[in-house]
Amino acid sequence: MTRAILCCALSALLSAATAISQEAEPKPVQASEVRSLEDLLAFVKAREGKAQAVVMQIQSVGKFPDGSEFRTDGTLRVLGRTHFHARMVARLGADVEAETETVRTPEGLWMRERDPVQREIFLAMDRATMERVDSATEALGASASLGGFGTREAESPLGRLVLEDLSQQFDLKVSEPRDVGGVRCWTVGGGIKGGLDPDEESFGLGADQVDVVVRVSDGALVKMTQFRAGEPLLEVTISKLEVLETLDPASFTLPLPERSQWGNVLEHPPARAQLDQLFEEARAKGWTDPAGAVEGGDKDKGEGDGR
Repeated sequence: MTRAILCCALSALLSAATAISQEAEPKPVQASEVRSLEDLLAFVKAREGKAQAVVMQIQSVGKFPDGSEFRTDGTLRVLGRTHFHARMVARLGADVEAETETVRTPEGLWMRERDPVQREIFLAMDRATMERVDSATEALGASASLGGFGTREAESPLGRLVLEDLSQQFDLKVSEPRDVGGVRCWTVGGGIKGGLDPDEESFGLGADQVDVVVRVSDGALVKMTQFRAGEPLLEVTISKLEVLETLDPASFTLPLPERSQWGNVLEHPPARAQLDQLFEEARAKGWTDPAGAVEGGDKDKGEGDGR
């Protein structure tokens, strides 16, 4: 449990600012012109480029392959491509609850984790180590082992990257807009692509069908449901999504309670294992570690004031 939730928090290390600056601007597409997945991705990307501040609430319910059920409730705040604050509470069955919270700014990253096994822990990563992780991730591109819930939401707060990821697994088709709960939306969906095995580990819960709802007014992905043999495996709902003019950068902070202290993310075994795997994969691709020797780069203490 702790390891899985921490992996989600560590994904917030992934910075996409460089990738954004290198991508060509998509050809402008109006809502009335959307016919294909490519049209829809261009439509959403253009609107994400204008979304400087986003606040959302996210719920998910689902089942693991063994049949056990889970639920998550979370909030996400994003400012530009530099500030990120996510909080998630996960419940497994009726009795098990865990919580994780992550804040990232240009100065570093801070994480809080609580579960029934460990005490509440607070981990921090300083700017140098964060930039080292960003560098390794950029070198690996789409093959990076750390991914998912994190700064991908900062790059793609309306859900374009979710659609792109799903298109690698499913044969997605875009339907004509229709009313969903009184809101005009596109429905996007399809079955697993021919030749792919839904039980492949990288495909998560093993879905063979997906349905997605995208709001026409702003291109926001507001619901996703994955199925296996017609039975729902996972349903993610964006219950609230607001695109704002701005947010206060000073509000992106993770306060440290009295009598608690920040721990070095590199000295926490689950986190360190994930980062070591990332660095190893990047070196295999010819990545040059900006920290030089591994020992020199790992001396960072990762401590700070939580902002």
